[in-house]
Amino acid sequence: MKRFLGAVICIVLLIGLVGCKVEKEEKLKTIDEITMTVKEGSLTKTSMIIHVKEKDIKRVVYGESFIIEKKVNNKWKEVKTINDNYGFNSMAYYTNYNGVLEMYQDWSHIYGKLDKGKYRLVKDVFYESDIPITEEDKYYICVEFEIK
Repeated sequence: MKRFLGAVICIVLLIGLVGCKVEKEEKLKTIDEITMTVKEGSLTKTSMIIHVKEKDIKRVVYGESFIIEKKVNNKWKEVKTINDNYGFNSMAYYTNYNGVLEMYQDWSHIYGKLDKGKYRLVKDVFYESDIPITEEDKYYICVEFEIK
């Protein structure tokens, strides 16, 4: 009986943890005045060039870090890394006077070559006025793409 009760408690805890992750995904805090697109002809299985466009907003800071998620059963799940020993430079990038920023994103050393499927690249950004930043100060921008 103790084993059965233990198994039920574990299942309930697992469901609770999965539920928390879904709630977090649904609450992805974005900035409506920023769009991110893939530069035409730049998408490969290991990299792409992104264009970020701001529309008349305060200065936003962009970094090099990102994650790649794959759409599985209509839910976004982070792609498994092939290397846990990686990092990003702590650089601050800004859009130019036209509100545009172009960045090369190479994930070959983190995720390897992506298989066929629908993906999105997610970057965290923050307003320059929020420095020093906390987790609450972060916003996210995403661009969806498909590997065929």
